[in-house]
Amino acid sequence: MNADLPSPKEAVKNIVLAALARPQQPSAWELVDEVDRSLGLKARWHLLTALEELAGEGQLSLLPAKTLTRAQRDYVRSLLESGDIDEALKGQDPLNPIQVRLISNTRKRIKLSRRSAK
Repeated sequence: MNADLPSPKEAVKNIVLAALARPQQPSAWELVDEVDRSLGLKARWHLLTALEELAGEGQLSLLPAKTLTRAQRDYVRSLLESGDIDEALKGQDPLNPIQVRLISNTRKRIKLSRRSAK
């Protein structure tokens, strides 16, 4: 490996840091997509570890990354805790708000029809 090039994990961290520096917080799917496009599919293997280290939760990271604000660290932690990053890494598509409302309305109709059938 060339000493001038960052390790794959460091390269992924750099992508995440660049994404977090933008005004809008990226979704888990946007982060995975950006890592894939910038570094290739194998780089996604390092995404969880990079996020854990940036949030201060990684095995080798005793303190949170100094380069992130508290709000950014909280956001990274929420990505890890929500399960969205796991779903994005598995390739599961996010539900858009219309789909969420449609599912919710369908469940309500099913409950109402069951009640009226009794």
